Amino acid sequence: MKSTLEIIRERSNDYEALEETYRSITGSELVTEPLDSPRFVFPLTLSASIVIPAWNASHTIEKCLLAIEHSSFNEKYSKLLQVVVVDDGSVDGTWELLLSLRPSLNLTILRQSHHSRAHAMNAGIKISRGDVIISCDSDMILSYHTIEELVKRHQIIGKAVLVGFRSDIDAYDPRIQRDVIAGYIKHMEPAFLRDNRLSFDWPGWPENMCTETEHFRAFGNGRRLWMPSGEAWGLSRMVYGALFSMLKSEFILVDGYDEDFRGWGWEDTMVGARAVALGNYIIPVYSATGLHISHKGRSQNKWLEAARNRRLYQTKIQMPPQELPPNSFLERSLDRIIERYDLAPESNGQRLRSDGLNTLKRLNLSSSRANYLYLLGKYDEAAEAYANGFTELGRPASLYHQGRALRAAQRYDEAVVVLTESARIGQRYVRSLVELGFSLAAIGKFNEAHRVMEEFYQIEPRDRLIRFILKSPPYKLFRRGLRHASQGFHRMALRDFEIVLMRQVDDRKTRLARLKSLEFLSAKALHD
Repeated sequence: MKSTLEIIRERSNDYEALEETYRSITGSELVTEPLDSPRFVFPLTLSASIVIPAWNASHTIEKCLLAIEHSSFNEKYSKLLQVVVVDDGSVDGTWELLLSLRPSLNLTILRQSHHSRAHAMNAGIKISRGDVIISCDSDMILSYHTIEELVKRHQIIGKAVLVGFRSDIDAYDPRIQRDVIAGYIKHMEPAFLRDNRLSFDWPGWPENMCTETEHFRAFGNGRRLWMPSGEAWGLSRMVYGALFSMLKSEFILVDGYDEDFRGWGWEDTMVGARAVALGNYIIPVYSATGLHISHKGRSQNKWLEAARNRRLYQTKIQMPPQELPPNSFLERSLDRIIERYDLAPESNGQRLRSDGLNTLKRLNLSSSRANYLYLLGKYDEAAEAYANGFTELGRPASLYHQGRALRAAQRYDEAVVVLTESARIGQRYVRSLVELGFSLAAIGKFNEAHRVMEEFYQIEPRDRLIRFILKSPPYKLFRRGLRHASQGFHRMALRDFEIVLMRQVDDRKTRLARLKSLEFLSAKALHD
C-alpha cells in the first residue's frame, strides 16, 4: 500500500478547473481579486461551524467572538452559523469568562482537561453541526467578510482546503478594543500583508511562497521550496490552524486531528497532508483574513514541541493511509468533555445589520493598493500604482518600490533606471541598491551587481539580507538553485544562480544551469 507521501507526490494542486467553475457562476475570481471579491454576493445555503480552541485565552477570546458576532455572515445567516469554543483546561479564567458572555451568536462552549490544540479541535469538530468547519484561533479577529468568503467558495467548488491569512496587531491597539471592534472590522483592509507565507520572516528568497508557486497551483506533486531559513516548505505547510476551512465530511474522512501531536506545531500540517491525499486542493483565499493579537508564547517549550512534532510528521507521512479504527480520534474526543453549554443569542440582542456592500472601501491607486498588488504577483499593475504614489511615500521610497515591482515583472532595464535614481536622490536610499544589484545580475552584469551589493554592505554591514547575499557559501546557493530548477521553480533557481555568478563570474556550471532555466522560462512564456 502506498504511503501518504507517495500519494501526495501523485496529486496535482492545479485547481484551474475550479477557478473556471467559480468564475462562470459568480463572475468573479476564486483567488486573484481579493479586494473586489466581497462585492460578489449570492444566497448561501451551506451552514458553518467555527471551531475555536482556547487555552489561557482570557485576554483575547471576547474580542475574537465580538468580531464573529458582527461579521457579514452572522448578520445575514445567523441561523446557519454555529461557534464552538473548546476550553482546553485553562487556568486563567477563560472558562468563567465564556460563561459570562452573551454574544448574539449560536454559541457552544465545552471544557476539557488540558491536552493540546489537536484534542480541543477534535472535540469541537465532533459536536459541530455545520457543513463547513472553520478553524480559528482564539487570538484572531476575523475581518467582516471572512466567514462569508470561505463559505461561498465551498458552496460552489465543494471539497477543498481553503487557506486564510493573517497579520499581527498589538493587543493594546485602539482599533481592536472592545467598544470599537464592530465598527472597525467593517472597514478593515485585507490583513495578509505581513503573513509569512507572503512576506517570509527570514532575509533572502523566496520571499513570497504564494506567488512563487502560482498561488499554490504549482505546489502539488510533492514539490517544495527551499527557504532562506534552510527549511524545505511543501504544500501541506501552507495550512495554518489560525484560519482555514474544510467540509465537515472531509474532516471526518481524515479523522480530524492526529492527537499524537502534542504541544505546538505541525498538527495542522498533518491535516493538510491527509486532506491532499484524499484529493482536496489547497487554495489560498486572500479575502479571508484576520488580525492575530500578539502575545507571549503560552508554552515555554514551544520550539522543542515543534521539533518533536516535525519529526513525528515526517514519520507519519511515510505510513500508508489506513481505515479508521472503531475508536477513532473524533469518537474518543467526546469522552474528555467535562462541561458543555449551548447558548442561544440573547432575545433582546441588538445586532447591527447592513447589506455589507456599503462597508467596502475600495483602495485607491496608491501605495496601499500597490502593496496588495505586489504581494499578489501583479507586478506591472503594482509598478504603475507606485509610480502614482509619490506624495504618500516620498519620491525616493516610491521609486524604490516601483523599481522592485519592475524587477519582479522582469522589466530589468527599466528597473535599473528607476532604482539608480532612487539611490541617487534619496541620500543613499540603500534598499534600492539591493534591488539594483538583483536587476543588474538578471541582465548579466554580474560585476556591476557585485559592486553595488558591496556598496550596500559598506553602508549597512549588519543588514541580514546583504549578509545572506554576500556571505552565503556559493556552493549552497548553487545546490539550492538546482533543487528549485528540478521542481520547476526556475524563477527561484535564476536568483540563486545569478547571485553565485555575481560572486564567481566565470563559474561555468552555474552559467550553464542559469542558461537552462532561462530557456525553460522563455519556452513557457511563448506557450502561455
